Parts: sequence; C-alpha cells; structure tokens
Amino acid sequence: MKAAIISIGDELLLGQTVNTNASWMGKALAEIGIDTRLVLTIGDTKEEITQALDLTLKQYDFVFMTGGLGPTKDDITKHTVASYFNQKLIVNEAVLKNVRELFAAMNRPVQKINEAQALVPEYCEAVVNKVGTAPGMILSHQRSELYIMPGVPYEMKHLMENEFVPRIIQKFDLPHIISTFILTQGIGESFISEQIEDLEEQLPTHIKLAYLPSRGMVKLRLTGRGANRTAILADLAHHKSLIRDRIAAHVMGEDEELLMDAVAEWLKSNQYTVSTAESCTGGAIAAELTSVPGSSNYFIGGLVTYATSSKTSELGVDPQLIEREGVVSEQVAVEMAMAVRNKFNSDYGIATTGYAGPEGGDDKFPVGTVFIAVAGPDQKTQVQKFTFGTVRKGVVRRAVMASLGMLRRY
Repeated sequence: MKAAIISIGDELLLGQTVNTNASWMGKALAEIGIDTRLVLTIGDTKEEITQALDLTLKQYDFVFMTGGLGPTKDDITKHTVASYFNQKLIVNEAVLKNVRELFAAMNRPVQKINEAQALVPEYCEAVVNKVGTAPGMILSHQRSELYIMPGVPYEMKHLMENEFVPRIIQKFDLPHIISTFILTQGIGESFISEQIEDLEEQLPTHIKLAYLPSRGMVKLRLTGRGANRTAILADLAHHKSLIRDRIAAHVMGEDEELLMDAVAEWLKSNQYTVSTAESCTGGAIAAELTSVPGSSNYFIGGLVTYATSSKTSELGVDPQLIEREGVVSEQVAVEMAMAVRNKFNSDYGIATTGYAGPEGGDDKFPVGTVFIAVAGPDQKTQVQKFTFGTVRKGVVRRAVMASLGMLRRY
C-alpha cells in the first residue's frame, strides 16, 4: 500500500516554515503498514494543486494533503479540490456547529468568514476537527483515497491520530512495516558496508538495510515488511544479531534515537559519574550530557578552559608541559582529563583540546585536529587524536560524538 504526501504552502517553499508535517506523517503511516513513496511540496496555486492531484491519484493508494484550508482568500485548497472533482461546496452542519462552539468557548463572535469553514465538497466525508475550525475531508477516486487536513501541525496530528488512522485500519487489511536500529560510532558507513557486505547480500527480499549517517555516527536501519508480524520480528532479530556481532566494537546502542540516550542509560544503570574539561568544544559535551532527563544522576560538572591560562589556573596543567608539547597535544588532553576527574571527584573525566577552525592550526596539527582524553576510575587515561575537517560546527559536533563514543567504549 503506497502513499503520497502533498504539502501546500508558499511559506514552505520559501523556507519560512519547516515542513515537519511530512516527516511525522511518514512515520505514522509506516507504523500501520503504509509506505510513503512520494512527498510533494507545492505552492498555493490552483495549477500546482491540480497537477499534484493528477500525479498522485493515478499512482498511489493513499494521498494525504495538508495546508491551504484557512478562512482567508489565499487558502484555496478545498475550492480547487471541489473543482477538480466537479463538486459544489455545501455547508456541513456538523462542521458549522463545531465552529460556533469553538468561538463560543473563546467568548468571541463568529464572523461569516469563519462560518465559511463549514463549506466542503458535496460528496466528501467531512470530519469534524475538534481542535480547529477547518475540517478534515475524505474523497475516493478510483483506486485512491484522498485525505485532506489543515497544515497546522497539532490540528493535522489530531485528525490523523483520532480520525484518519482509525478509519484506515478498520477499512483496509494492511501489512506490517517494522524497523529496528543499530547505533554505531567511530566508523564510517563505507567501512561498515565493507565489513558486512556478505551479511547484506544474505538479507531476504522482505528486509532492507539502510545507512543513516550523521556527524560522528552512523545508524543502521533494518526494515521488514510482510503479513506475519511474528515472523518479521524473528527475521529482524536474527539478521540484526549477525550484523551487530560483526561490528560489535563500534555498536553504541540499539533503537535509541540519539547516541546520548544510550550513553545516559549506560551511565545511570552502572551508577557512574562524569565531568568535563573542554577547550575547542566550548561546553558542547556538557550540553549533550545534560540534554536528557535524569542527567543530574551522572553529570557532576564541567569547565570550559578555552584559554591557555585557564587550563593552568583552573585545572593545574603544568605551563612547562604546555610550552614543551603545545596546548593542542596528547599530553595536555591527558592532564586535563585527569585534573577535571579529580577536581569533581567523578568516576570519569573527559577533556578536549584542538583547533575547531577556521583559523589556527599548523603544519603538524592543522585545523580540525582534536585530542580527546577520557580518564577513568582505574587511574588510566585513554587518549586519541582525530581529524574532523575544516568546518567549525562540524568539528565541534564530531568531537562531541567521538567523546561520547570513547567514554562508552572505556
């Protein structure tokens, strides 16, 4: 069962509003066994809406359209849809009653322009929107069903969750689409692909593997499709286990949306504490560590020792060591990690020193060079040199992810 999503709005095309609706709907539809195969973002014109309907209603089982249902003249979606299906707009009494009740609850008078929200194509199924004035609408066309809803995210979600999805589940015999994830850090997608090439070739046709890279990490997604949920889950578990075992050294977690979720769970379950001493990352590691609820259970504190002087005054790093080895060096990173661990009396200490760019660096250590050290309770310190490129934000983000990965592996 294939779906297309049509998002209407000039503000989306101009970049003034981010189209979060499409991604949310794609995920919601996958959960009930519908594959989203096309997403269109179009302007508020009759021609573009008509062309989008021509394209999608011929090829897709479900078409979901959002936007352009407001009360003003620039909102032309339902007028265009009515014209497309050669239908008149008529007043739906249930929708009109809902509009009046919403305005009464706000102690505001209802204007004619607001009552016009109750106009819907005469042969559509109008669905009352209990959190807004614009109704949802359902129209059938040959092999396709068209679902229309407002572009306001909370109104769209309300109609999808409470009206459209229950109707679809009841009406159609849908397959199962199930995804599971393996979270990796410290290895690129091309290297993963080389290591699991034979396992990927052995995947059955109803299971697909996707690589989802981001700065500093790669998420592997295994998606199974079929009628038998139990069989799909068993197949996914089997192939996931084979892949996980093959790249075990780089696996940080399973099914978590973020690496930090996996690290936080590990810290809390083991009752470990951590502190940070950051130079080139400027507090970004501390921010990541405290980005999840319950972080006070494991994060003790941190220092941003950005200037060389603060490394000596706040952490006690030997000035002669800095002069001899350089402020960006393995030795200074180690001293920083050990010092912050002792200062905060934490189980682990993380430290960074490097050149985030675009300026700085030298022939020996160019821009993008970062030394990361992790000091642990066994009085040993692990340190590693990274080269993260020349884009400042990218360097910082990759350093954060690498720091969490080193901590987890330690």
